[in-house]
Amino acid sequence: MAKKKSSGKKPSAKKAADAGELFPPDSLPDGAFELLRMLSEKTGMDPLTVMSMVMGGQMPGGDGDTLRIPATRSRKLKAGSVEDLLQQASEADDPRKSLPLLQTAIEKGEKELKREFQNRVGEFGDIPKAQAYLMARNELTGCLLELERPEDAIANMKESLRLDEGDVLGVRWLLLEWYCRLNQIENARALIQQFPDDDSALFTVTSLCLEFQKTGRTEQLDAKLLAALEQNPDVAEELLNGDPADSGRIDEFIVGSPEEAILYARQFRSLWKSTPGAMAWLKEVSQDVSDDDDLSESHVVGYAADAIEDAKGLKKCKEVWFLDIDVLDSDGNSTAEPVEWNDEFPSKDWIMSVINAENQDLIRIEPGEFSLTTAGAVLELCTTMLEPQTGKPRRPKTIQCVKGLLCPEIREALKQLKIGLEEVDETPELIQFMRRQRMNDAPGEFPLDQILELPMTGEIIWEIDWRAIDAWIHDPDTGEATQPWITLVCSPEEGIIRAQHVTSTTPTKEVIAATLAKAILEPLQGEPERPFGLIVGQLSHRLDLEETAASIGCGVIVEATRMTDKVMESMEDHRKERTEHQFEPLMRAEHMTPPVLEDLFKASAEYFKSRIYTRVRAESVIEITCPEFCKTPVFAVVMGQNGQEIGIMIFFNLKSVQGMFRSRSNDYESLAKKMSGLGYSIGPKEQLHPLDVAAADQFGWPVPATDAWPSIYHIEQGEIRPLTTAEVRLTTVSIIATMKAHQQSPTSATYDIPLSDRVVQVSTKKVSL
Repeated sequence: MAKKKSSGKKPSAKKAADAGELFPPDSLPDGAFELLRMLSEKTGMDPLTVMSMVMGGQMPGGDGDTLRIPATRSRKLKAGSVEDLLQQASEADDPRKSLPLLQTAIEKGEKELKREFQNRVGEFGDIPKAQAYLMARNELTGCLLELERPEDAIANMKESLRLDEGDVLGVRWLLLEWYCRLNQIENARALIQQFPDDDSALFTVTSLCLEFQKTGRTEQLDAKLLAALEQNPDVAEELLNGDPADSGRIDEFIVGSPEEAILYARQFRSLWKSTPGAMAWLKEVSQDVSDDDDLSESHVVGYAADAIEDAKGLKKCKEVWFLDIDVLDSDGNSTAEPVEWNDEFPSKDWIMSVINAENQDLIRIEPGEFSLTTAGAVLELCTTMLEPQTGKPRRPKTIQCVKGLLCPEIREALKQLKIGLEEVDETPELIQFMRRQRMNDAPGEFPLDQILELPMTGEIIWEIDWRAIDAWIHDPDTGEATQPWITLVCSPEEGIIRAQHVTSTTPTKEVIAATLAKAILEPLQGEPERPFGLIVGQLSHRLDLEETAASIGCGVIVEATRMTDKVMESMEDHRKERTEHQFEPLMRAEHMTPPVLEDLFKASAEYFKSRIYTRVRAESVIEITCPEFCKTPVFAVVMGQNGQEIGIMIFFNLKSVQGMFRSRSNDYESLAKKMSGLGYSIGPKEQLHPLDVAAADQFGWPVPATDAWPSIYHIEQGEIRPLTTAEVRLTTVSIIATMKAHQQSPTSATYDIPLSDRVVQVSTKKVSL
């Protein structure tokens, strides 16, 4: 995944010791370096990382130092030694076989270090012959976690820190992670206080999330988070948008580096996602982190050149994309002015929108990361190819834009990427709509005097209506998804739209009056004129409009708004055509009732609060039998590597589960085509249809956090569709059954699960793969 470069600032950091200084070859017991080499080959990590990194932990260096192990000769291990037992444990293909070997190694090490246990507790990191013993404890931690014994792993890590207070192996980062996963928050806070000089993101950013849990959002906490994100801007990007499935090898990093951010997200994304309001807080504060203030144009030019090289490696598709660049004013409104390519005095605020020109699917819409220079635009365009919001990374065949938009430098970049350029006269409807959305001025005073100056001739009848659009639009400043409302004024006799206004909330009487004034004085089509009468579709609209209409001598009647209905239906149909996997709202499913969805929302809220997803391994499978909703058993797998994502995949057969876990492929699309089951996830509200969100608000269904909305779907050989009512009920009981099975120890159990209209009996059994 391509990343936008951070500012390149180099925060202060305590220097990490060189591996050669920590472990001189001649000071280690016989075979220790051979053991390191063997563990390195097995794990795919460099030898020191093997020691300092357990289950995603990492020992950061500082000020550009890299951590390394010097080459050394192989030595034969002494049979039965701590090193020999360690090697046997690492070669075992089952943690149940490794466990007794590691326990024996630790017992043997304690006997050999009897004097050190009496006189040098706390200093084991400085004792060469204690290194293999500390490594055995580290390996034991990993083994216990694989066996789903986190409490025992925590006890082992605490003992390691008691013996090695300097923590040469970086045990504290993994211990902090598991304190957070198990919700042992006071222990986590105490551990952070134990290492006050640790300035890595693993400690500093985590401490702020824990403080947010305690106090909520404050100005002081905002300032602290802003400072932490300025030290490493990539942390917010990785937490919010990083790929949870990305587990590529990272051998080293420095504080403030992109590698540190990736590792941080791997270990602590679950903490942020399971803390109500934390991700929304992070998203908002991160908007204030600006990398480009400290970057010269030469830096941006370099980043753009790198992005072009990255984009050259993408597969070229047959799509034609339409590119639009919109310059904004200080209030975030579209200026509707042509782009001026002035690299000496560039525009600060701008938005790039890219859609599929053929079906108007949105590819990506983002505010410019840097000022609007030619290099900044090239970087944003390449990022669109590398990180599209819809579909896979790809290069289009052709890019369309309005005539005169692109300067020669951008045209040259397209040539390098072997992408054709086509200039057109008209802007697609979707782009026009998004631009109009950014041109909504706040309503001023109703210009009654100007309106009354217009004569009322003939019997001019207009339609006026306002309603929510079944779609989500992202606020370019906050990134929040909102369901827009549109107010339309139409002239049915002429067949034209005279005015329209988009708002992110229900339009007020002032907004409705201002839109009507626009239709009269400054129409989008037609000449200025005053209507004789207005048609609205419902009585409530008449009540909202009657006072304004009376002031201009205009009557209001309630009857069918045929033209505005057609316009709205056309917008809805067009949206469905350009939206991949467009679902009908669950509320409209056959036989669906509000109590059925309320059961789902309640189960989802309980699941979110349980936090079992932060500590359950993905390989843990629960067989669920519920004859009332499914004739055969289903198999539930907790999604997303220890809380990287929150949800459950419910498979219809065990072979699908086994095939997924046994596959070595990273081609997730191919894997998805083999999957068959029900998917449930927790995330932002835009995963749901707006009508379902509106229903949740109307009926008061529980949503424990701003970004903890339940989303469910059916997948069959890669094809996704919404669920039936029966499948929704099966998903609901599966969520509860999975939660109960993981919270309680029995291998198998039977539960009575109360729903709104009945009590359902469900049996569970833990399945070993």
